[in-house]
Amino acid sequence: MAQTIDIAVPCQVVTLNLVLGAEAGTTTLEGLAARGVLAGRRTVQELAQLFSLPHRVMLDVIHGLWTKGYLSIDFSDGFLELTETAKDLLAAGDGLQDASTQTEQRQFVFEPMTGSVFVFERSLLKAPVDSVEVPISQGVGADDLPRGELLRAVRATIRHEQRTRGLRSHILDVSFGNPLISTDGGVRWLSVSGTVQSDPETGRLAVTLSDTSGWNRQARDRFRSQIAALAEQSPNDPFVTSLRNKAEPADPERTDLGHLADRLTAMVARTGTADPATMEAYNDELTEAAGRLAERVDQLADFRAAATPVAAGEDVTWWRGELLRRAQHQLVLSVPTIDYSALNDVFPELEAALARGVTLVFLWGTDPTATLPAKVSTALYDLQARHPEQVLLANRSSRTRACVLIQDDERAFVGTRSVLDFDPGGSVLVQAAPDTPGPALCIVDLLLWARRVYPYRSDSRRIAFRHEDFGRTRETTAAPGLVPPGRLPTLAAGWRDDQVAARVMWAAEWEDVNARLVGAVAALRDGAPVVRMTDDADYRDAIHQALGGAMNRLAITDDRADRIVCGDFLARRLRLRLDAGAVLHLHHPALPAPLSEPGKYDDLLADLRRRRTYREGRAEVRAIVSDHEVLTGSYSPLDRPTARSVASSHSGHVGLHVLGADFAVAFTRTLGIADWAALPAPAQPVEASRPKEQVVSTDTGTAARLPWKILKARAEDPACPPETLRAEIARTLREHPAPGADWDTWANWLLKDAWHRNAFLEASLLAPRIGPAAALSPALTAAAVPVEHGPTGELLFYAIAELVTGSPLERAVALVGTIAELLLRGGETGVLAYTELTGADVGGLDGMPPTWSELAELTVAYHQIALTALPMHLLAGEVEHSSQADRITKQWQELAERAQNFTASRQSFGFASGRYVHETLCEAGGFLDTMITVGLAGGGTETGREELAALLPDRDIREYIDKIVADMPRLPGPRKRQQIQWSRHLNYADRLATMVDDARMLIRDTAEFEDRDSAKGPVPVVHLPLAAFVAKHWDQLFSEADALGDPYRMPALALLKQLRPLSRSRKEPHDHPAA
Repeated sequence: MAQTIDIAVPCQVVTLNLVLGAEAGTTTLEGLAARGVLAGRRTVQELAQLFSLPHRVMLDVIHGLWTKGYLSIDFSDGFLELTETAKDLLAAGDGLQDASTQTEQRQFVFEPMTGSVFVFERSLLKAPVDSVEVPISQGVGADDLPRGELLRAVRATIRHEQRTRGLRSHILDVSFGNPLISTDGGVRWLSVSGTVQSDPETGRLAVTLSDTSGWNRQARDRFRSQIAALAEQSPNDPFVTSLRNKAEPADPERTDLGHLADRLTAMVARTGTADPATMEAYNDELTEAAGRLAERVDQLADFRAAATPVAAGEDVTWWRGELLRRAQHQLVLSVPTIDYSALNDVFPELEAALARGVTLVFLWGTDPTATLPAKVSTALYDLQARHPEQVLLANRSSRTRACVLIQDDERAFVGTRSVLDFDPGGSVLVQAAPDTPGPALCIVDLLLWARRVYPYRSDSRRIAFRHEDFGRTRETTAAPGLVPPGRLPTLAAGWRDDQVAARVMWAAEWEDVNARLVGAVAALRDGAPVVRMTDDADYRDAIHQALGGAMNRLAITDDRADRIVCGDFLARRLRLRLDAGAVLHLHHPALPAPLSEPGKYDDLLADLRRRRTYREGRAEVRAIVSDHEVLTGSYSPLDRPTARSVASSHSGHVGLHVLGADFAVAFTRTLGIADWAALPAPAQPVEASRPKEQVVSTDTGTAARLPWKILKARAEDPACPPETLRAEIARTLREHPAPGADWDTWANWLLKDAWHRNAFLEASLLAPRIGPAAALSPALTAAAVPVEHGPTGELLFYAIAELVTGSPLERAVALVGTIAELLLRGGETGVLAYTELTGADVGGLDGMPPTWSELAELTVAYHQIALTALPMHLLAGEVEHSSQADRITKQWQELAERAQNFTASRQSFGFASGRYVHETLCEAGGFLDTMITVGLAGGGTETGREELAALLPDRDIREYIDKIVADMPRLPGPRKRQQIQWSRHLNYADRLATMVDDARMLIRDTAEFEDRDSAKGPVPVVHLPLAAFVAKHWDQLFSEADALGDPYRMPALALLKQLRPLSRSRKEPHDHPAA
């Protein structure tokens, strides 16, 4: 895990005037009056006529709006005008805030690297001791922020602080007030935590601030970009060195929209199987991922604009002149190189613009030592001398490679090469989208960039960028974001009581959130293009992500190509895209011949030549197109810096990062790729033509589907007992009786479950309720009922009548039902059903399982004789009696075998007394000899068992043996009889005692069995032919039943299970003693 470090960020103290209003809303009449002013009713009299109110009443309403800070009055002519805040709130659909306004001065801290505003109380006078200090740099000035953006920044800061400082009012407006006290020049420090990673492929540094830093996503992205740019431009700076010492190798964090959307979708797909033990932590991860995506979408939505690709040649020349001719206030020309002939061509337009009062701003030169060509210098300085207040032309290089032309804040021209070059190449024209009020934010960012890179800061303040600088009366707000507001899912209290249902509902809520966000992403991609300015390190990071993020389409065009850049590393990355199925287009000049053997990039080019997607030559545009994204500008993705300072050659680049499906198609067409839209499109989670109003709608069917999703989760839960699941399904079907696919699915689940449980009566009741969608027809389920219950009478007959024309498998089930009706239930209808099923007009038994057909014939014959069902209880008792007799016989035989083994062990004793005991026990006529005789006869006769019972020892076996030793005759000579030492011969005694106990138990059990047998009545013998057939063909019956397959085999197998006693009963009359 990456090490967390503390970073100290320098900030500027600023004093702002806040216009405050209370949190309550205005009255209805005041709100309507404000909307009337917005609609063009500019006087009290017009408003009074609109609402049919007396003039005095309307005057009071206007006075209320004026005192609350929502209305300004021009006392010279009486015209009314809403304040910026009122217009912003009404445009966003919010109500106006009610209260008399007050002005308050508060101190904030302004962070210049990202243009963020923070409350003063969060700042520190000195940087923390162990923190890494960011060097103080110029960055963005507080006065560089448009007023609307400053207002939004202050509001966001106050919201994030959660009013902990007691500010309970709504911020209506914000301004710097008196410029003499707006800043105190002091430097404060913000302490934030983050991690530092070093890209193992490129070595670029990436600083990721923690989500708890209080910085929004846009500010964190800007900070990361600025630090990366600083690391490239000043690699030896102590701050950069300190970061590199703390950096850990890691792939750069991907913040592109596609990755964030794919990441959330993948995470949501796992919610249905989430472990309850980790669901709470996983919900936090989902909340973070959804928040990041929503924030990113809303951020990008503000950058929607109209973008038009302009092909190199006459189109560029025409548009260049058009922008020069249309300018009313300001023209910014970032021209790293200037060709005198090109400058001479546009000089009339420049003179005309100056005559209209337009300010000209020139940014020129690529490095600190750059100079203007003599003719160009003479012409431009002469122009400045004649119009000193209108021409901003520094006498030193701006150190920029950006190729930009900006007309007022309305249109911008961003290209690969200077618009005043003899060959400017292709470009992109950006302007506000037709449905977006105000200037495109991309153009405002370009103007702010121009202020930042102009060599002299005092003169750079003259570069206009605010709305009032261009003659507009107010600054319009951006269009509302695409992400609809909504509560993110949480786990309710007590969710663990029913974890399965809670997980399903939680997963469904996240699916809705994901669908909403993915829909917003689709609307962003398929609507007006999202156009952002990108520069320096951010530009290169975007290129890096584009190369790795392309899923289906990738195009790279450049007017330069370096052998080192176009090496094995780039070849591997592009080959990965090809192998993944992407279509790759390359267009760049021929590479120098390799010094040794051709490398992987040469092999790649050979492959692309065969695919006809490589063009050799100087491209007119430096660009990378990745699926629906376009990156184009001054940076050359395939060239290696040749300047003496690599850091300096990396700075000053500006490009456009455009997201838009239609724009990508139009742009690639100017590159000579006519079939970009026809290439395989990336898999989209929503339709490309989805209307905007559908994007913000949620799935109205989610609530209706929840019960079925819960059932699915319970069915997949191994801990859910089947009986619980059945009850839950039945309850849900009753509570949601409306027909539909989900209802049919789960009703069929119950039907199939009952069928496989051999609950055929239950299945026959369910099938008609389901109707045509039933997995098993009502006739089929009715035909199987006799296997479980009966007699069924007409139910079986009508089912057979319907099935006789069915498939062979259905007729086989009908045959099984008929056999069951006759054998198990004794129903007379079985004979009629059999006749109906086997009639000549339906083919008889053709196609039926042959063994089952024979069984059916024997069944009918049996029923015609017996006229009743099989006495299954008697047959089961007979089988049990036979099994018990076999068991007793086997136990007697096992006892005899043990006794034989015991008598054969004559070496158990090595002394005379012991040998005498063993011979006495095993002598003929003794209890062991009798035990062997009776056991070998399987229990023998009652007389034999009585004789054995009389011979068995009636005392402890050791006492019995000791008595044998005591009665032993005197031994000849001096030898004496020896007593048995039982501590050495316990095994001998135990074996003998066990056999004696088992013999007594078997004598008792055999007597009880014979008593029960004599009390049994005779068993009918009419079934004997049937029993003999079933026993003989038992395996064939099973095989043919199993061959029917699911679901048709279930009734046959269930019937065989019930007929098992028949197969084990006696087959001939003489098999039974009573016979």
